[in-house]
Amino acid sequence: MEGAALIGYIPLPLRCRAAWLHLSYTIVAHAQTWSLWRAEEEAARNDTSKEQAVFMRQNSGAAVAQHMLARLMVVEELVAWNYQESTPGEECVRALNEWKVRWSRDWFFGATYDDACANGQKYLEADPISPQNKAFLEDDWGLDGNDKALLFPPDDLSKWFDGEIEGFEALFKKTLKKQAIAYLSKPDQYVDMQHNDTATLPARWHEGQKPAPRFWSPFMWNWAAKGKLFIECYIRNDFSTNAMQFLYKALTQNPPYTRFEQVLQDVNALMNVVSKTHDWSDIEEATQQLWMGEMTWREFVNYLMDNYANHLPLGARRTSERKDPDNVFDTFEARLLLEGY
Repeated sequence: MEGAALIGYIPLPLRCRAAWLHLSYTIVAHAQTWSLWRAEEEAARNDTSKEQAVFMRQNSGAAVAQHMLARLMVVEELVAWNYQESTPGEECVRALNEWKVRWSRDWFFGATYDDACANGQKYLEADPISPQNKAFLEDDWGLDGNDKALLFPPDDLSKWFDGEIEGFEALFKKTLKKQAIAYLSKPDQYVDMQHNDTATLPARWHEGQKPAPRFWSPFMWNWAAKGKLFIECYIRNDFSTNAMQFLYKALTQNPPYTRFEQVLQDVNALMNVVSKTHDWSDIEEATQQLWMGEMTWREFVNYLMDNYANHLPLGARRTSERKDPDNVFDTFEARLLLEGY
């Protein structure tokens, strides 16, 4: 937790790292292009230059929204991803795969699935994340080395990860702006297919809008990353078979949570992974009752499992708590009621 904000994590498979960085870089590139064309629009000295800058800014903005929507879809899929159900090295993030294929084949604006099947079925059948298929997906681009290199993120993250690509503004003023203006002098179908005056943005098209994705907490990330076993009690660290064990560990960690939002983040993220249906306001109300001592731990466990995760094995309700035979009041449930949370 940093200040009033909660830290959130996304469980990204290692094999998808390059595609994820590529998507993020593409957003940065289009956003910076949009900003540069906006500056050109403001500095324009005649109507023609202004109209050209407006057109290019609008096209850049349409691209930003499209790629950010794609990333939101990827994030939503990842935070709900149950990593125990996939084989390491063979993970498939469907939204990311679709983005990579669409980007590689220029199928973002105006291209339907039927168009893709008719014009490039072989590309739909390839794994777009595999490095072995990179050359195949880009086989007919017709770009020189410099133009092609600009489309991919530099290996050094510091050159673009903060939101601006190093050297991009200078390249824009020297080359890219002139190329774009020359391109507008010979318009074709592609020029008109990005920005649409009648189009409206979805209610949510990026991660900063509410409701926010159910990001994993630092504890959830660390718990999942520890591996298959708890050394002290030999319980697998997976959410499907040990859902309540995860929450028990989250609520008994040291130092403890001090804010209701921290507890709710773990509950929401867990239910997002293991549950097939959700009533988020209902889950929040039950968590609030636990936090305020209006619901016991056992009641809370049974409520979540019965209403949202009854498809999980019976063992998912159990925890590794060890009761003191000499003190029947020294239990996790009693501590929650007597000490508060």
